[in-house]
Parts: sequence; C-alpha cells; structure tokens
Amino acid sequence: MMPFVEFKGVYKAYPNSKKTEMKVVLKDINFFIEKNEFVCIIGPSGCGKTTLLNMLAGFEKPLAGQIFYKGEEVKGPSPEKAVVFQEFSLLPWLDVQKNVEFSLIPKLKPDDRKKVADKYIEMVGLSAFKNHRPSSLSGGMKQRVAIARTLAMESELLLMDEPFSSLDEHTRRHLDHELLNIWNKEKRTVLFITHNIDEALLLGTRIILLSASPGKVAMEWNPDKGMDPRSQEYLTLKEDIIERMDRFINDAGKEK
Repeated sequence: MMPFVEFKGVYKAYPNSKKTEMKVVLKDINFFIEKNEFVCIIGPSGCGKTTLLNMLAGFEKPLAGQIFYKGEEVKGPSPEKAVVFQEFSLLPWLDVQKNVEFSLIPKLKPDDRKKVADKYIEMVGLSAFKNHRPSSLSGGMKQRVAIARTLAMESELLLMDEPFSSLDEHTRRHLDHELLNIWNKEKRTVLFITHNIDEALLLGTRIILLSASPGKVAMEWNPDKGMDPRSQEYLTLKEDIIERMDRFINDAGKEK
C-alpha cells in the first residue's frame, strides 16, 4: 500500500545574494506520512522546515527528488492540500462568517456554504463572534478563524506552518488542545511545523527532527498519546529531543 505522502531524495537550494553560488537548504529528504497521521516537524532555525512544507503544498519545487501525494507527484497547489500560515491572512472587510465561507465560494451554493461554515465556526468556539470583523478579534481568535476557514475546505491534507508562534503561551496551549480535539474528531492528515517541543509532544503521533542547514531527517520519535507532561517518561523524551537538537545547533556553529 502506497504512503499518503512521500518525500523521495528531495533536494532544495537557493542562489545566494550575489547569485554566484547555491545555498543548500534541504538535502536527501526521505520520509513518508500515512493517512490520518499528525506529523510534527522540528529542527533548528534555518533547517528548511517551511521550505519542506511549501514544496508539499506545491508552492515551490525541489531541484532534485520527488514528492508524492496519494501516489501522484506534486506539481502545484491543489484544494486537497490546505495550508494554515503563521499570519492570519483574513480579509479585513469581511466578518468571521464570510471569511470562512470565502474558501467555499468555488464549490458550494450560498446556503450550503453557510451550513459548512457554521459547523467549523462552532467547532473552533466562535459562534458568538461570527458577525465580528477581524479588527475586533484577538490574535488567538483570528487564528481560530483561519483554522475554521481551512477546515471548512475539508481537504484531506492539512499543512500548518507554526500557526500559533505569534501568540502568548496561554493562548497557544489553549489552541493546541483545541486543535488536538478537532483532529481526534475529524482525523485529517496533518503536517505541522513547530519550534516548540512541548507542542510537538502534545500534538504529534510522530515527531521528525531535521538537522541544522542543510536540513536532513536526523531522528524520529513516536510519542505515546496522552502522556502526562509531569511524568518521567515525558520529561526523559523531551530531554532527549532537546539534547539532539542542541547538538545540531552546536555542530553547525563549529562549522562556521
């Protein structure tokens, strides 16, 4: 049975500022994602996490290697692959309801759009605010709208690029738990980029660590869901991840 998503020998580089040589960002990336997995990608800054997500979304192309989605090589963006960015990307002149419905305009009639939007607005806990415009919402509420809009597309693959990184820690933890509850209900396949190890341990059915630039798959973990963050098992696993990530950061510094 073919994997839901597969990276095979993926290599990505960009020209430097003078365009005299190429800076390698990702090198020999090989891994797969099965349907309904929640895979978290972690790694040092600059290791290519966002580039990896953008290539799977179809926004960029690898210079070598291939990326497959449901057995077909990724050639560009498609409605089956929905993305939640760090920025909220809401339309300021539309209220919450219309922002969520906006993603449904190409495929549903107005009454059907409203039903689907209502479902996901309620799921993220914003039913009381559906007539509010983004300017009257907090940062956490704006990101909930962005998540509702993306979920409403009912795409099979959800790509999330550090969606809560700009939020305060309390709001971030709250939205992490909300997202986990949604995933448990909806069982979408998720690729989630984060710098936060606690976030990865809470959300991920699998955690993939990329090495310092050029990014390579360095390590994988399959954390037990429902681990108590105060348990020795949790603390030991977290310490192992931190130590391995620190090692890559220190090695990269020595090379410079």
